[in-house]
Amino acid sequence: PATVNNMLVGQNGALSAALLGGGLVMLSRHPVMSGGMFGLLVYKPHLLVVVPFALLAIGAWRTMAATVASALGVSLLSMVVFGAAPWASFAQNAASGAQALEYGSAHWSKMPTVFAALRLLGAEVPLAYGGQGIAAVLAIAAVFRMWRGAAALPLRASALIFATFLVIPYAFFYDLVVLIFPILWLG
Repeated sequence: PATVNNMLVGQNGALSAALLGGGLVMLSRHPVMSGGMFGLLVYKPHLLVVVPFALLAIGAWRTMAATVASALGVSLLSMVVFGAAPWASFAQNAASGAQALEYGSAHWSKMPTVFAALRLLGAEVPLAYGGQGIAAVLAIAAVFRMWRGAAALPLRASALIFATFLVIPYAFFYDLVVLIFPILWLG
């Protein structure tokens, strides 16, 4: 269903899924390429929030370095090609994005996050952020612990993807395309 929704609204969920899922698939055999893929997610950094904790848990220093290098490289390239105006516009519009998240009730039912669920249930903004924060801490702790353990990569990677949606307050239904990886790994 997420793939169909993604196609209908013309979003980039498939690209984001390919970069996050592909980076996880390549992690063991091609750590630098994995980091390169993670770094390309700089255009949608909220989907990458949990990854550094997993990489830190396993000491994947080359992958972390490649992630940073890739993110910086593509960011600098965008500045060279498009100038600084898009970056300035992003910074200027950040507050309106937060306003839409906090008070955009028409969108909450399309957002698979703890924050949106709490807002749909009538929670005020501070309580919704508090709930999101608690979920984030617990999800990151669970991922860190699982990645430190002996679980197979498909199970660890699936946990990371699921945890992503427990950590971030902003995500839309088209971002769920990435769940194809856990479905395949765990199925």
